[in-house]
Amino acid sequence: MILADIMEPRVQTESVLPPDGPQRFAIATVLVATLTGLVGLAVVTVLAIGFWTGRENTIALLHDKGELVLTASEIRLREQMDPAANQLAFIAEVLGQPNSVSYGKNRIADLLTGALAAAPQIVRVVFVTPELYVITAERGPDGPEVRLFSRETDPRLAAMVLTASARIGGRWDDPVYDHAAATTLIPHRHSVWRDGRFIGVLSAFVGVRQISNFLGSGLPVGAGGNSFVLYDREYVLGHSRLAQAFPGLDREHPLPRIDEVGDPVLANIWSPKMNAKILGGAHKFHIVRTDDDEWLFLYRTLYSYGDAPWTIGTYFNASDVSGEVRRLLYSAVAGLGVLVLASFAAVLLGHRLARPVASLAHVARRMRRFEFAHMPPLHRSRIKELDDQIRAFNDLLSALRWFESYVPRSLVRRLVQRRDGKPPPSVEREVTVMFTDVQGFTSLSERMTAAQTASLLNRHFALVTTAIEAEQGTVDKFIGDSVMAFWGAPERQADHAARAVRAALGIARAIDADNTARVSAGLRPLRMRVGLHTGPVVIGNIGAPGRVNYTIVGDTVNIAERIEELAREFPSENSTVSILASEITVGQANAPAEAGYVGPFTLRGRAEVVPIYRLASAARADASSDR
Repeated sequence: MILADIMEPRVQTESVLPPDGPQRFAIATVLVATLTGLVGLAVVTVLAIGFWTGRENTIALLHDKGELVLTASEIRLREQMDPAANQLAFIAEVLGQPNSVSYGKNRIADLLTGALAAAPQIVRVVFVTPELYVITAERGPDGPEVRLFSRETDPRLAAMVLTASARIGGRWDDPVYDHAAATTLIPHRHSVWRDGRFIGVLSAFVGVRQISNFLGSGLPVGAGGNSFVLYDREYVLGHSRLAQAFPGLDREHPLPRIDEVGDPVLANIWSPKMNAKILGGAHKFHIVRTDDDEWLFLYRTLYSYGDAPWTIGTYFNASDVSGEVRRLLYSAVAGLGVLVLASFAAVLLGHRLARPVASLAHVARRMRRFEFAHMPPLHRSRIKELDDQIRAFNDLLSALRWFESYVPRSLVRRLVQRRDGKPPPSVEREVTVMFTDVQGFTSLSERMTAAQTASLLNRHFALVTTAIEAEQGTVDKFIGDSVMAFWGAPERQADHAARAVRAALGIARAIDADNTARVSAGLRPLRMRVGLHTGPVVIGNIGAPGRVNYTIVGDTVNIAERIEELAREFPSENSTVSILASEITVGQANAPAEAGYVGPFTLRGRAEVVPIYRLASAARADASSDR
């Protein structure tokens, strides 16, 4: 049964739609009702003029004080955070120079100690190699303390290094609690590369105590206020109470919540029943009423230090501006009341009209990203034209769910992005082909249940395809426990061989890290083979008229598969993944540091001899020579 036969009944049926309901109305009828919005427009115009005038007066009172405090606080905060990033960038640049190969562990430790001297707010600086050898310099009671040790069995550290090896440059990570220092630290990670090879990751840790100590210092005399820094709106990262050791923190709870820091005013900052927001310029202002008084909060949001936003702000007694704010709010409430009464019908109809349109737009965006699996059918609309569109949209969604199971989304996404909107013709092109296989999987699966086998394969394929797609490769198909992928099509990639080599080494790192976790859990490690070959193939739409695959065919595919089979005879000494590649692939990838010549071989089914090379991580080779 071909795919078209399977899909046809689902496309024609309307079983996913709700039954017919009340009468549908033409959109022209709805547009007539919106004329009542003209009344609302007149009210809004008058209200806007009054509101703008009062708002400008209020902001004029707040601007001088708010600008003074917030700007000074932000400068102090950046003076604490940015030098840490700058120090790591400098050290990474030094270690990335070709002449830094001779840098020993002690010399690297000197660089880390120098970073502590240049930035007093840094509590600790750490360098971790891909082999999980750690060099750390931190502040001690009698001066800098340097330690050198190995953590090669630490899965968390291995995961951090693996993440760092997939990026270039630095970034701020989430806060962590350090039991040894009894404080919370903000880490900055910076990947170190030399000659295109990942050699380690640097980390600098800025203490929350240091941020809290310096936050309030340096503010202009008479600025007043109580400065603070919030992490992700709900947690306190900088506050006068955090300048000393704060009880109750641990690794699961590295920062206190706003209601735990012991500041009753700050605890009510986001109380929905107590505040009235007024936006102005780059700042946000609102009034909070407590049992004793009213407080004015001023704050701005920073997005420079990790994924979660930081809110830097201050608050002080609002008695000098609360009267103006209150009058402004009273006038706004009165005007809004008139507006609600005058335009209630228009708002109701507008919402009913906007809801299906917004749902259509939302579903269309998800369909563009090929997210069909969890999209429910759209609800029917009382607007006739919209209801017809929703019915057609639901039919289309039902059909597309079938395609998602059979067509690789990454490939379709690339084909869709072609400017001419047409599938590429079948052509001959040079590509690099990869085959992978799990060694001894058949015997392993015989001792496992069907669910266990599926779970193991799904996890394995996730690791392999992630490494392939990280190098913009195309996963052609899954064959049992094997994967076939290629580079150089549908879009041309001049460095397709180099991408394939990097993907193979990335697979090795991912599988080795996963095997470390499996061994720790008492499971046997998986051994894997990878074969690479570069050559001409026919690429395009291959198949019968009723079922077409965009794939590659040719002798190059067969050679890559034979090389993968040959890898069974050459297990790796430093990895659970054995990688063999043909001479042409190694030459085009320009990967002499990762390749070792194995010899000439006559592959199964072929007469000519193929020179074969074995690939290994250059970082692992360095580690072996050091030991």
